[in-house]
Amino acid sequence: MLELGSMGKLAQRLSFVNFGDICRGCKVNCCRRFYAVLLEEEEGEFDGAASVVRTRLGRVKTLGGPGGKTCPFLSREGLCTIYDKRPFDCRLWPLMVYYDFEREEFIIVLDHECPAAAEGKIPQEMLQRMIQTAKEAILDGSLKKEWVMKYTLSPWPKNYQILERVKPPS
Repeated sequence: MLELGSMGKLAQRLSFVNFGDICRGCKVNCCRRFYAVLLEEEEGEFDGAASVVRTRLGRVKTLGGPGGKTCPFLSREGLCTIYDKRPFDCRLWPLMVYYDFEREEFIIVLDHECPAAAEGKIPQEMLQRMIQTAKEAILDGSLKKEWVMKYTLSPWPKNYQILERVKPPS
């Protein structure tokens, strides 16, 4: 198994996110169903464990992948073995940041594939703080438009609720 160093800068902004109690006992196990798209700053950290997903705008590296390829850091019991060092996408989920190609703006969505999100079990204070962190990353340019565009084109169920729209910085 890889020996991981510190988490990326954007992931650090979400270090307050802990879904342990929220997800405990959930039978869906989203980490078995979905995959995480790595930011460019995270790719080297997970070299050797990452898969590649191709989009029409280029490739993204992922932990796990489409078609049921599970994350290599998921235990047999369905628990994350790198929870304290998990990447940005894992920390942000069930929030996702997509790009609206028609309106040329970012959208922050809540993925209703997560039972806790669909049932309103995520504390509003944590959800608002996550949204604010994502908005700040968009507005200060840390969350790169090119990455979000490729992320948007990655195959996802797209069962979400739009929470915020954010115009990209000029």
